[in-house]
Order: sequence, then C-alpha cells, then structure tokens
Amino acid sequence: MEAKLESKPQPPPLQQLVLLVALFLVALIAIPSWMVVLGCYLVALLLVNIRVAWLPRWPASGISWFRLALLAIVPAVLVGRMLGGQNPAKQLGTLRENIADRWALEQTPSIAPGLLVTYQPQRYLIHAPGENNVSVRWTSESPELPAIDLGNGVHLLDFDPRSDVALTKLSGNSLTCTIIAGGKPHQRVLRLIQPQAHPRQLRSDATVGIAATVSEETDELLIVRRDGTHHRVAVGDGPTDCAVFDSGHKIVVAHRFEPELWVIDTAQAKVLSRVPAGTFQCRLAISDDRQRLAVALDGVQPGIRLFDLPALTELSFVPLKFSPDLLEFGSARDELIVTDRRGRGIVRLAEQPREQTSESGEKANAWAQKGQTLFFPRPISTLGKTPEPTRLALATTASFLTSGQPLANHFLENTVHTLDLDQWAIVATQITDRRGLEQDSPGDTEHGISPLALGVIDNRLYAAFAGSNEVSELSPNGVAKEYLSLDSYPLFAPQGLADLGNGLWSVSSPVDGNIGLFDLEGNLQHLISFAAAEDELAKSNPAELARRQGERTFFEGTRAGIACQSCHLGADSDFCLHDIGQGKPVDVLSVRGVIGTSPYLRDASHWRLRDLHDVAVDGYRDYQDRVPWDRAAALDAYLQSLPLNVHARQREKLDVEKMRTGVSAFFAADCATCHAPPALTNLGQQSAASLFPDYYGPMGPAAGADNFLDTPTLRGISLSPPYLHDGRAPTLRAVLSDWNRAGRHGNTKILSNEQLNDLIYLLEQL
Repeated sequence: MEAKLESKPQPPPLQQLVLLVALFLVALIAIPSWMVVLGCYLVALLLVNIRVAWLPRWPASGISWFRLALLAIVPAVLVGRMLGGQNPAKQLGTLRENIADRWALEQTPSIAPGLLVTYQPQRYLIHAPGENNVSVRWTSESPELPAIDLGNGVHLLDFDPRSDVALTKLSGNSLTCTIIAGGKPHQRVLRLIQPQAHPRQLRSDATVGIAATVSEETDELLIVRRDGTHHRVAVGDGPTDCAVFDSGHKIVVAHRFEPELWVIDTAQAKVLSRVPAGTFQCRLAISDDRQRLAVALDGVQPGIRLFDLPALTELSFVPLKFSPDLLEFGSARDELIVTDRRGRGIVRLAEQPREQTSESGEKANAWAQKGQTLFFPRPISTLGKTPEPTRLALATTASFLTSGQPLANHFLENTVHTLDLDQWAIVATQITDRRGLEQDSPGDTEHGISPLALGVIDNRLYAAFAGSNEVSELSPNGVAKEYLSLDSYPLFAPQGLADLGNGLWSVSSPVDGNIGLFDLEGNLQHLISFAAAEDELAKSNPAELARRQGERTFFEGTRAGIACQSCHLGADSDFCLHDIGQGKPVDVLSVRGVIGTSPYLRDASHWRLRDLHDVAVDGYRDYQDRVPWDRAAALDAYLQSLPLNVHARQREKLDVEKMRTGVSAFFAADCATCHAPPALTNLGQQSAASLFPDYYGPMGPAAGADNFLDTPTLRGISLSPPYLHDGRAPTLRAVLSDWNRAGRHGNTKILSNEQLNDLIYLLEQL
C-alpha cells in the first residue's frame, strides 16, 4: 500500500506579510504620498525579516493569525484616533447628522438646498438619474412647477415664493413637497422658514421727528415717529434701504429684486409712485442739501444712479469696476464716497465741471474718481456722517492703515477711523474694544464690540455696538464716553441709529424686531415691536425662538472681542484671509446655504453646525454672559435657516444650452466625483496634496488629518472670490486652469476652450 501523504499548511509568502505591514503603516500615518508608501514598504520589509530571523520556525497558522490581527487592528486604530478624547454622545450625534445629510442626497430624486424661505427667490437643483421630465409641487394647493432638464440627471428649478399664495397658508417649520419624476410622485421634507420682521439701518429726518427702516425678511417699510406712533407698509421684493426726503413727507425704498424705487407717502403710509432704477439696488444716500439721491447698484453692471429731489428725475449713471457696498455723499452734493468690500477699499467720486455725452445716447456721466483708492487691511463694515461736514466715520476690524492683510492668529481689532475728506486721509483711529467692571478674567473684552451703526445725534457722534449690545457717544478722537446697555429692553445686536430731534433718538434691533426710542439721558421712551416677543414665541413657535437666539449668538461678542459676524459680515464673508489657529490663513466662506452640507470649516474639522460653537468657547474664550438656553443648538437652528445669496446673473434670462453644455463638461471632467449633485458636494474630505501635488509637493503641507480639506458645495461660488482654501486663485478660470496643472482637481485638460467657458458659465449660475 502506498503511504497516505498528510497535507500540511504552507506558510504564506513573506512578500504578502511585507505588503500587509506596509499598508498598515500607510493607513496609520495617513499621509497620501508615494514617498510615504515607499518608506513604509522598506520599514515593513525590515520588520518582517527581523521577525523571521528571530522565529525561523514560526508555524504557518501563527502567520495567518498575525495577518488577521493586522487587518483588525488597522480600522481599530483609525477609529480610536478619530474618537480619542471625544465625547461619545457628541460623536454619535455627529454620525447621525452626517448620515441624515447623506440620506437626503442619496435618496433620489433628491433636491438641494433642503430649505424653502418665503422672502426671496431661490434656485434649486434636483438630481433624478435617468429622468428627463421632473417637476415640483410645494403643497397640495400649489401649482406643479416644471424643472429644466440640464442632462446627466441634473434639473434646475427657479422659484419665487411670492408667486405661490398657498405658502402663506402654511404654519410650522417643515414642508413636505412632491417631486414628480417620470410620472411618479416622491415626497421630500424641506425646512420652512417664515421669518419675523428685521428692522436694520435707520434713516431719519430729525426736523420732523420721523425715522424709517426696511425689513428684507418680510418685504416691509417700517416707519416710527418721535411720539411713538408707527406704520408698516408692504413694499416690493427684497427691500434693502430707504431714505426720507421732501421735508419728511416721502420715503424712497430701494429693492434687490424689483427694478424700481418705491416712493411712500409718510402721512398715509401708502405707495405714491415707482421710479425705474434697475435691479440689485443695495444702498441709498441723500446729499446734505436734500437735493440729490444716489442709488448704489450691485448688478451685472455695478454703478451708482443719481436722481434729483424731490422730483426723482434721473441725472446720470456712474459705472463702477467693483461692487458697491456702503455709500455716502461727501461734504457737498458733487462728491460721493463708496466702499468696496471685496477690494477692502474706499473711493471718492467727484462731479466733473464739464458734462460728458455718451455715444449710446444715454444720460451724461459727468463723474470720475478723485484721488487714490484708500485700502484697508479689512473691509469697511460701517460708514456714517460725523458732526463735521468734511469728515466721515468708518469702522473696520483692523486699526493699522496698510493694504496688507493681518495674518496673525485670531487677529481682530474693533476700530473706528475718522476720514478727512479735504485731506482724503485717515486723521484719527481708535480701537473701541474695552475691558469692563464686570469682567471675571484678565483681558476680557466687555465693551465696544462690533460697531455696526454710526450716527449723529444732537450734533454728537454715536456708535451702536452689536457685539456688546450697547450704544455710546464717541468723543472727537473716537473714545467711547459712557455705555448704555440695551440688554434688558430687549434690543440685542443693535444695527441702526437715528436722530429724531427734540432730544430723542432711536435704535433698531433686527434680532428682536424692535425699535427703541430714547432721550439724551438714555431713558427709554417707547419700545416699538414689529416681531413677536420671546415669551410668545416660546408658546407658539419654539423653532423660531431658537433661530432668534441663534442669530443673537451669531452677533454676540466673546470675551476675546470676536463675534461670528466679525468675519462673516451679514452671514456672508469679509473676503479676507484669517488664521483661526491652524497655522495657515484661509479665506472666509459664507455661511449661507450650508444646510445639509456637513462637514464644516475648511479642514472639515466640525461635522455638525452646532459644533461651531466650540470655536467660540475654545478659541475665543467663551461668552461673557450666561443664558438659560443652549447656544450651540440655537446657532445650529439659525445657520440652517439661511438661504443662499442671489447672484445678479440668476435674475437674467438663462442660456439653457450653455447650461447643458456646462453640465456635460462638469461630468466629463469628473467634477461630479467630489461635487456630486444636487448639493454639489460629496460630504467628504479630500487630500490637499493629492489634489494639488504641484503646489504642496510630495509630502503635503502637514501630517495626518491636517492634510485633508472639506469638499465645499459649489452653490453660490461665484459670489465668494478668491478661491481655494487659501485664496490663491482670484477667479474661477484660475481655479480650473492656472491652479490645476496636474489635472487632479477635475480633468479640465480634456475640455476645449468653449467647453471650459460653458463650465464657468454653469458655475456662475449656481
């Protein structure tokens, strides 16, 4: 008989062990680099050979168990690194929110953003793969709205909530809409935002004791008189500013989405007339002699349109090379001062002595820049008159006067500058941050945080500080004299000041929806409410109360004198670079339209919006006051209620064919791999060194998670230059060409010039 051969387990080739150990080391180090891979392989080869030399008769079963242990240890170590030192409940909440965001986008047909606000036009993207016909019905009583098919399963829907009366019948904080794709209905839940009134900048005529402001969230003009009487007037879509003229008998209202100025009769609180002026009217100014009105336009062709008063006859249009932000007349009606937020500058325009005639036959443009542009390290957030007609006051978050940006860690100084118009120079500077008698730690900032309103009251300059909830007179050198706290009225985060004459003045709080009337001694005479009180909201609409508390948190200053809005002006961006403790300055993103796009911040370090509260607590020394509600949850509720900004191009007629070609190029260049529709993000992180190897080099800027970047949504991208996380690309074209030499950030090399142009057109429309 032949002897029966007994099969014995053979040890696996040592090369398998080497590769396994090398992969384990690569995963542990987490630096995407071929040099790292090679180094790990050499280390693994050395370790395995040493181990074999020590145990020459290591059984095959032992090697197999060793391989299995390595396979199990890798994910365990990585998860341990992620969870190390973290609150388990917080980590579970993080996981829950990210899964919810992913589910909302993966459940096709999907729609983004997952938000519907009732006060401005919105553009939605719908992802319905394989479907050509898609429509949306917001409520059972709403009309069915067809979306535009852009190809590759992407559909676009423009919607103006003012066109759907069924929305006015809704209550609550969510909306179940119906997406009809291929003839089949699909229910999707969106967050519904129906905000309260927000009175902001106040404009007044002290001689007749009247002040007015607009509420963009409710499309209203709000009028108050020194005797406490008030009116609410419904105006056009998106009111942005107003001005009192004709001896207080009339008020002119500017609009973002209406092409006309509306003229309101103050006595009867009704609309008298409408005057064509163009869309995206962002700011108004009236000359000291009350003979001229200037309208700043932030449209496709930015500029300033001038009218005479009180007839409101158009005089001229002054084109600008930048988007105007703040606007004032100088010491006379032939001088205009306008600021540029993106360029961090201020420009003086002067009327020329000789009228110029345009070849197109339009009205004469007799204005030109006078003197050089004055640049600042940070954009001007507030601009106002002073008691001296040849001087203006302006506020920024940096005290020095160079054009370079302050890149120091967490650098911010609340500052008021005095601009002399004759010298065209800053002649006085004062940092308004002050310590106080209630501070409980050395160096706490208690006063003078975020001066968002400057105004002349009783021939004296006053400032309203939104971050510290107070009003103070400023001496000629900018020093605050005495602080009037507004905490108890409530008038949190004040943003408007106006003189009412006869020893009275007014201050507005958009957060609380209130306007307070005070005497010169600081005694409250009238508190006029245009929004529901907090105790009422606690019973009728707790979600709206949470959003109000979150908005208050957004404007509230920390002990370091820094608020969210210090960098995110108007919940948008100051278009500057900031070092927020990561060692390398990054540009500031807008916080509008971020709902459902976790993780957050440039390095994707925060997976929930509520966790951004940790930045204030850990980075900015927490808040001075304690509150009986959850600041983190309130901030989350507020940020999730903010819609995307509307670009001027969005209001133009859409070139559907260019959009379709742009979408085709978007997918051909593999942009959708990371910026997946409809939110145009994959809710993940990307390696900076892998995307931009020619910029970072083989080893990346840092080790581990510091080398990873958030994949931001592309929605609203045309409104937020410069681009890339450190702002090195000035334009979208630069992102796709100049800073994509390696072709890793989208394979744009395969696109023709025409396809690239259409891709840029698509991005501008998002």
